[in-house]
Amino acid sequence: MLLALIITLGGAAFFGIAGFFFTGSAFWACYWLFWFFGVFLIPELYWVFTNASFTVTEETWHFEDLNRSHPYDFSQWTAIHWVFAVFYFIFMFMLGLHLVFGKFS
Repeated sequence: MLLALIITLGGAAFFGIAGFFFTGSAFWACYWLFWFFGVFLIPELYWVFTNASFTVTEETWHFEDLNRSHPYDFSQWTAIHWVFAVFYFIFMFMLGLHLVFGKFS
C-alpha cells in the first residue's frame, strides 16, 4: 500500500511538471501509461510474485467473504460483485472499441 502511495505521489509530481512540456495527446498518452504501469500493473505483479493474498482479486473476494475455491458459483456473489462485474465488462467493451476505432463522436 505504501509503495502504491509513493508511486502515485511521484507520478503526480512528474505529471505536474510534464504538463508544461507536453501538450495534447502526448501528455495524455504518458499520463495513462503511467497510471496503468505505475499504479496498477507494477504493484499487482509485485504482490502476485511475493504474496498473492494482497492482489486485487484476493482483496475483493476477502471483502465479500466469497469462497475462493469456487469463484464461479454465482449464487454466492453479492450485489456489489454483480455491479462491479457488469461495470468492468462494459468498461472493457468500450475500451476495446475505443482502441480499435478511436473517438466515440
